Amino acid sequence: MAALAIKVSQSELAEKFSALDANVTSSLQQIQSRLDEKNTIGGWMKDIGTAFVSSLALVAIVGSILTGYVGLAKLTATTEKAVGIGANPAHKPAFGKPVSTPSTPQEGD
Repeated sequence: MAALAIKVSQSELAEKFSALDANVTSSLQQIQSRLDEKNTIGGWMKDIGTAFVSSLALVAIVGSILTGYVGLAKLTATTEKAVGIGANPAHKPAFGKPVSTPSTPQEGD
């Protein structure tokens, strides 16, 4: 009975290994066919086209972000001007004429 159990388990393992080998071989063939497609002019053109389109999309996204920022700044400035809380031109600069000037010590004291 033990010998029969060993033969059954070995045959089941052999079937599983055979199925696994078939799956791995099929997957490797698919990978190889995809790599072979990329080595052609058409495959290169697909890759170049994809890179070009993604680059344009990136430029469009960054440009729209910057355009939105500039538009928001204009809207904010217009709103501040309409409400009257914009920059005050009569406002004194932060670094103006010093209040006092340092003096040098007198010699001969």
